[in-house]
Amino acid sequence: MKQMVVNALVSLLTGFFLVVGLGGGVLVVSLIDDKLKDKPRERYGLNARFVPIPDSAIVESSVVNNVPKFTVRGSLRNTDTIDWDVGFIRVEILSKATPVGKCEERDSPDYRIVKPAQSINFLIVCSSIAFPVSGDMLDYRVKAERWNDQKK
Repeated sequence: MKQMVVNALVSLLTGFFLVVGLGGGVLVVSLIDDKLKDKPRERYGLNARFVPIPDSAIVESSVVNNVPKFTVRGSLRNTDTIDWDVGFIRVEILSKATPVGKCEERDSPDYRIVKPAQSINFLIVCSSIAFPVSGDMLDYRVKAERWNDQKK
């Protein structure tokens, strides 16, 4: 009987330490994962501001032909001496120089770090833009923003 009580207590203690060890391991892994992701919104806080990237940083852009939706591809080059955390790349659709819609890159990460003199490519598909019935050609402007580092 004494041996059964001792075995039960040993099993209970072993189970407790197993649960505590696994819980601690999960906590450590989740903390490391959060640090590795380095999300700008968390890093800069809720009041993070965006800084427009100069138009000269858009190296090239063009409309992709023979696709059912208005699609723009291009590349952006960091023309600054500091890293850019690119937050948004948007396309403003124009008809006769009047804005008729906006769309942004959706299939990309929330941000990309672009080192000085480095370039990144983008592809923006505007799915909700209707082509004008009158046959007018659509034009576009590419705008990009970067996170403003509050620590600098």
